[in-house]
Amino acid sequence: TRLNKLLPGLSRRAADAAIAAGRVTVDGAEADGRTPVRRGSVVTLDGQVQRWEAREAAREKKGAAAEFLYLKYWKPAGVTCTADASDPDNVIARGGFAALAERVFTVGRLDKPSTGLLLLTSDGRACEALLRPDANKQKRYTVQVDRPPTDEEVATLASGVVISTTAQRDRTSKPLVAATKPCVVRRPNARAPRVLEFVLTEGRNRQIRKMCEALGLRVTKLHRTHFAGVSLDGLRAGQWAELTPRELERVDAALRRRDAAA
Repeated sequence: TRLNKLLPGLSRRAADAAIAAGRVTVDGAEADGRTPVRRGSVVTLDGQVQRWEAREAAREKKGAAAEFLYLKYWKPAGVTCTADASDPDNVIARGGFAALAERVFTVGRLDKPSTGLLLLTSDGRACEALLRPDANKQKRYTVQVDRPPTDEEVATLASGVVISTTAQRDRTSKPLVAATKPCVVRRPNARAPRVLEFVLTEGRNRQIRKMCEALGLRVTKLHRTHFAGVSLDGLRAGQWAELTPRELERVDAALRRRDAAA
């Protein structure tokens, strides 16, 4: 397999330029355009391992999602989930996505202070398939608050609290004052009494922060670890990678359900 075909998201010309600049290695050695790549070869671009085998396997399976670019990104704090170039902290610039051959956009968002898993894709079907209310896609967060919550407060958060958010429907915004859906809220570590884990299937604006505020708790850190069967495994803050074959299969399943409901 030619090396310039195995750098996810880069055009053939951009891949050739990266190879010529010495930014690409194969099995730890600087590569050139003739460097052979075999099953099991470790390919890196700017020190970041490329999941080229996952992409090739997905293409062979010919799933619908494999025809598009699907990325997972560990968003650092301070990055804004917007493509607006006038914002110097926009995710496209900060994540390095402007150099990709395909234009990508975020599936959902995290607010600027939050960190963790963000999905980006070139597939216009993804937002509806993964974010619509009846999709029931789980989102998991690790949340630190300013004081240890009581058992009663944890139970209240799980059963639902009334918050005010803005609902987006048909390109219009309407205020929504309603209780949150029941969700999973637990303490994952007895030695960290201020840390909670939330597992949600709805995605109202700043939902977790507002849920905690309703009980007099202030969120000091919020980190998303999982969304719709996709995880941050193998990534560090600021890094991104293509989805694994198994993750792409989960996206495909959501796309099929979307098409069946249409």
